[in-house]
Amino acid sequence: MIAQEKTFRNGIGNAVEKGGGREMGKRLESKVAIVVGAGQTAGDTIGNGRAISLLFAREGAKVLLADCRLDSALQTKEMIDREGGEALAFEADITRNADCRALTERCVDKYGRIDILVNNAGIGAGAQAGVFPGAG
Repeated sequence: MIAQEKTFRNGIGNAVEKGGGREMGKRLESKVAIVVGAGQTAGDTIGNGRAISLLFAREGAKVLLADCRLDSALQTKEMIDREGGEALAFEADITRNADCRALTERCVDKYGRIDILVNNAGIGAGAQAGVFPGAG
């Protein structure tokens, strides 16, 4: 008997072991998630927010993709759509109370509730670790 290949591409481009783990597609079935920072800044990496969103959708969650750049959230939505998941892109600046209220209201209007909230938003200023402007 020939051993079956033990890896597959997970859609992000990484090889993942098959077997031995939990079955994909069931762990978050019927859950609703908001992922803030679900888009990705241009570059070579996928970004944490986009990766979280893709994995949640693969596990069965409906995902509201919040990002301050709607075009980036829409790209994440397209990736989820191609894999058969369900997502909604939403433009929001989480430093604004009105945007936070609007995104939670939209999620509840669309899906009826919120089960999971991931706050993965941040903006890097390019400062070196441990070096803060004006400190010292």
